[in-house]
Amino acid sequence: MIDKQEGIIHFYDEFFKNPVNVQFNERILFCYKQLIKGGLTSRSTVLELGCGGGALTALLGRKVRTGNVEAVDISPYAIEFARKQVTNKIVHFHVQDIVNYSPGSGTFDFITLFDVLEHVSIQDHRQLFQNIAQWMSDNTLLLINIPNPRYLEYDRHHQPEALQIIDQPLHSDYMARLIAESDMFVHSLETMSIWVIDDYQFFIVKKNQPFLETKLSVIRNFRQKTVAWLQRKWNNWYYAYPKRVR
Repeated sequence: MIDKQEGIIHFYDEFFKNPVNVQFNERILFCYKQLIKGGLTSRSTVLELGCGGGALTALLGRKVRTGNVEAVDISPYAIEFARKQVTNKIVHFHVQDIVNYSPGSGTFDFITLFDVLEHVSIQDHRQLFQNIAQWMSDNTLLLINIPNPRYLEYDRHHQPEALQIIDQPLHSDYMARLIAESDMFVHSLETMSIWVIDDYQFFIVKKNQPFLETKLSVIRNFRQKTVAWLQRKWNNWYYAYPKRVR
């Protein structure tokens, strides 16, 4: 077990020595924009699991000014590199296997697994998700970005040299079971195109809680209510069902 762990650490130390694997790219920008859509503010608390060389962490450090960012990775080299790039004092880096990590904060506004879960052994997924559930409040968003499993299976057959030391397809039915078993639920799932058509899947996960009916008419402001009213009028006119013939 120790040899396997050391092999994984060595792989990622070497992996992140390649400048291509620590630089900013479109996938990182996509993930950052999902955090912004989710409500990331200067006061947010974020746990980034599997931060690599810190390209996304750097963006978080620009946005989060009075909150807190904990960034974790198994690779000592990646963390050393990231610490040199990101000097914001609210960002805290840790060298740790994310399965066994214990965060310094209680709960977080956001927890991210961006292109990480497919590289964690299947047998460790349940423990990881049970840990994550403990760090979530009712308002926490767990954001997960993984390769489309069908695309990963394509890579296995056509370009296996592109795969990492652990690189497994995670199908949506498996993900749904894993999440449900950890007392969470899939709030949304989208298949996205970043470099290849339908190459990624993006999950937003929340902690289980009793469903509360909240009418849109109650939370909308005057402008939103006016727009909704005009839209209904338009729909009723444009899509009007023909009158019944007597």
